[in-house]
Amino acid sequence: NYMYKAMKQSIILIAFLLVGGMIFSQTNLSGPFRNDTTLTSTGNPYLVNTRLTVPDTVTLTIEDGVEFIFTSGDIYLLGNLNINGTSSSPVIMRGPTGTPSNNWDGISVPGTSLLKSATINIKYLNLSNAQNGISASLETGSCSVLHSNFSDCGTGLRVDTIKANSIVDSCSFTLCAVGAIIADGTIQHSTF
Repeated sequence: NYMYKAMKQSIILIAFLLVGGMIFSQTNLSGPFRNDTTLTSTGNPYLVNTRLTVPDTVTLTIEDGVEFIFTSGDIYLLGNLNINGTSSSPVIMRGPTGTPSNNWDGISVPGTSLLKSATINIKYLNLSNAQNGISASLETGSCSVLHSNFSDCGTGLRVDTIKANSIVDSCSFTLCAVGAIIADGTIQHSTF
């Protein structure tokens, strides 16, 4: 009878630890990304406290429902970015709950002679608490931001282009010092 009780208690403890591990799981994420990478919600939440570099030959794809919590750092984009959120399962990028705004640096595409072209396709992104939500300087390529929300950022979105195509459609910018600035592009159906 004693062995039975001990075995039953062990099984309960193991089950509790397994379920607890699933509930409180997280993925610490650091870069650079060396190959094309797809992030899915199975790694939620992704904790970031450093720069995540996407090199010029790499595409980072972020699927619907992915949640990032940035304590610092940014996504430093030299390659391509696809964010594939949906209306019912957006991609979330934010600082930790209860922290002041502007505690991370957002998504940045540097304006350097090395960056000839980048493709940025973003759908259903909820981004908050960043210095700059998205700051992109593109010589060629494209930047499409659709159905996304930017809140509590220094600047929600800034895109400087030379020959790139840029469109912002059906986005909202709340509690941002500057909502959106696009040089040579289109902003439509968006609220500020």
